[in-house]
Amino acid sequence: MAKPAAEPAKLSKDEKKALKAAQKLEKKERRKQIWEAFKLQRKNDKWLIPWMLLALLGTAAVLVAVGLLVGLIWWITLRSA
Repeated sequence: MAKPAAEPAKLSKDEKKALKAAQKLEKKERRKQIWEAFKLQRKNDKWLIPWMLLALLGTAAVLVAVGLLVGLIWWITLRSA
């Protein structure tokens, strides 16, 4: 297992702000790259969205079925809230 990175020495307030801004920019760029890849794949594969929805709804259906089989009555907790 990898060891966590050692914490850098005490950073000044400005350095912390700059580090946070750099991390935010990196995350934004990563999301933009994922979105571009999704759009490209969607253009090439007309069945992408139906398969993604099927995967999401199929997973939910399996989880609900397993919950019913083991006796988990989750909808009662929703009504009492």
